[in-house]
Amino acid sequence: MLVTNKIAKWVVNFADRFNPVDTVGVAIWPFVFIWPKIYSQNLMLVRHEQKHLEQWRRYWIVGFLPVYLWYYLRYGYTDNPLEVEARAAERA
Repeated sequence: MLVTNKIAKWVVNFADRFNPVDTVGVAIWPFVFIWPKIYSQNLMLVRHEQKHLEQWRRYWIVGFLPVYLWYYLRYGYTDNPLEVEARAAERA
């Protein structure tokens, strides 16, 4: 489910504090938050966030955040294996 509204702006701004790149999308099961709305037309971004939704399902709802955080602390944002996988999905 794609959500583009004021909630999305708040979620993306919050996530942006922990992300060294310009965040325009965040996946929080079962939603994808994209702000501003114009970015929701970016198919690469949508595929990236959809991959994160697949990862949420893979690690179950309660498991994704600890796994993501562990990888983030260990590898940083750019080399986080979940981000690497999501970036690969952008081109699929």
